Amino acid sequence: IDRVVKLIRGAKGTDVVLTVIPADAPSEATMQEVRITRDEVVIEAASAKLEVREIGDRKVAVLDVPSFYQDVRRVGREYEVVRSTAADVEKLLAELGPNGADAVLVDLRTNGGGALSQAIELTGLFIDKGPVVQVQSQRGPGRTREVLNDEVRGVAWSGPVAVLTSAYSASASEIFAVVLQDYGRGLIIGGEATHGKGTVQELVGLSPMIARFGGDASRDAGAFKYTTSQFYRITGKSTQRVGVVPDVVVPSPFDGLDGREGDLDNALPYDEIAPARFTPAASSAADLPDLRARSAKRVASSNAFQMMAELRETRDKLDGAPTSLDLNERKQEQSVWDTLEEKAEAAGLDGEQDVVLDEAIQVIVDWSKQSSGGK
Repeated sequence: IDRVVKLIRGAKGTDVVLTVIPADAPSEATMQEVRITRDEVVIEAASAKLEVREIGDRKVAVLDVPSFYQDVRRVGREYEVVRSTAADVEKLLAELGPNGADAVLVDLRTNGGGALSQAIELTGLFIDKGPVVQVQSQRGPGRTREVLNDEVRGVAWSGPVAVLTSAYSASASEIFAVVLQDYGRGLIIGGEATHGKGTVQELVGLSPMIARFGGDASRDAGAFKYTTSQFYRITGKSTQRVGVVPDVVVPSPFDGLDGREGDLDNALPYDEIAPARFTPAASSAADLPDLRARSAKRVASSNAFQMMAELRETRDKLDGAPTSLDLNERKQEQSVWDTLEEKAEAAGLDGEQDVVLDEAIQVIVDWSKQSSGGK
């Protein structure tokens, strides 16, 4: 597929001719040519989006951030950013306005990370200057530590903010979520913990190295990725292996699945460094025990969350169990899953209703009522 992509890519405005076999062709001998003009492709599905949800007299702006992206374009010898997560979110918040919602919920459940600079800039939309993350590198015989800051004064949103996370929230997502938690600026809601990736990697092309030793530099030899640094919270703690633990835990379909950083064979251990100097935000603290109790009560009475727990129990029971080659036993096992899928669909876990997001919004509504004296 990489070779095909390279052939299709080219200068904007130029044509490329594709020889294709239609899906309904009677045989592979039936081919046709398709001429397309190359142009810039903007994938909107990967961009930040905002939707306002109304619950009673409260409005919650749900900000979906699928990744920390930063698209650059070469202009002469320089590169300029043409689109980025922080810029898109800042625009969305400006359109929302200070009175457009009672709170903002940043949804990072499927955000696996991206550009570290964008995590820092996005944090800057909610805090007024200060350290965001610490990076420690192994360079030569010693270690170097660097504190990366938000240098821009002012915020784009000064109201209540919460972050929704899952085990698939990783790297830059964890940096953004945990710095709001450490500043006391935001409420973290989500599954048991985030992914737990506290390392930084670099990608190095192998072709220049091959050329250095007399090899063919024109051959695409691929690349290798290696770990160069670790990042730490401004408190000096790490997210490595442990992830970010939410203030209010809402059960997630991703809880208990393998694939988190700590599940890897050679994951680096957790450690800590000295904290950075920072001033906590002057925002009203949430009554966490009350929020947790209210959420737990709703979850316990929800058919959807009960079904989610049953699915996890069945998954854990079958995970690692020997796979039978007996046809009747396999049919019986499949029958169990078919029944569970039917029950899950009846309980509202068919993908049309996002019960985790709905519960997170309810938590924010409770938080908003706390701030207004229960009104």
